[in-house]
Amino acid sequence: MSKITTITGVLQAVHRKYEGDTNYPSSGSDDFTVRLEHANDGIEIWESEVLDGDVVWPSLITEATVTVGGSGADDLPSDFLSTYRVNGARAAQITVGETSYREVTPGVGAFRKREEITEPVFWIAGGKVHTYPVATTDITLPYLREATRYDTGTESTPLDMANGYYLVYYVLSQLYMTDRDTAQMDYYLGRAEDIMTKMKLHALNEHQEDDGFAFGT
Repeated sequence: MSKITTITGVLQAVHRKYEGDTNYPSSGSDDFTVRLEHANDGIEIWESEVLDGDVVWPSLITEATVTVGGSGADDLPSDFLSTYRVNGARAAQITVGETSYREVTPGVGAFRKREEITEPVFWIAGGKVHTYPVATTDITLPYLREATRYDTGTESTPLDMANGYYLVYYVLSQLYMTDRDTAQMDYYLGRAEDIMTKMKLHALNEHQEDDGFAFGT
């Protein structure tokens, strides 16, 4: 079974398995659009494993420099999904110059600011990264970005997930659900879930080898 790394590969594999031919529908057609929507739904489910705190997908790890305005509340990157903990740290961290700030919840952050507790902390709220004491130089922010979604289904941007067959089987399960073929729906959903489990185990093993990544607070 060849590796699938693009959304085009996903949609073509779905068609071959569902229709049994290679007369692929054109972009923008009803069949194409419905399948693409299901694929993007599958990407959202894959991405949500991070928000559930179960795993960190290595392909979503990135870093940004946040320009500060001096107010203590600065805009997050547009593709920000979550913070994450690095190397077994108890909390996610950012750096401001040579100073490390650890992540706390918004409630704890507001309390520490009100009580003027000066140990450096940050928190995420309202699309901004809040710092106390207020950051006065640019912030280095390690974070997890949102997974790539696809508007046309013809993009060459690679899939973020390690195994594109997860999307193939997820889309097929949704097509058979529409057909009310519960046997085929359950079969393909089960195959998708098996691949999800394997991807999570692989990601966890990779993180352990790198001294451990984990979801932020």
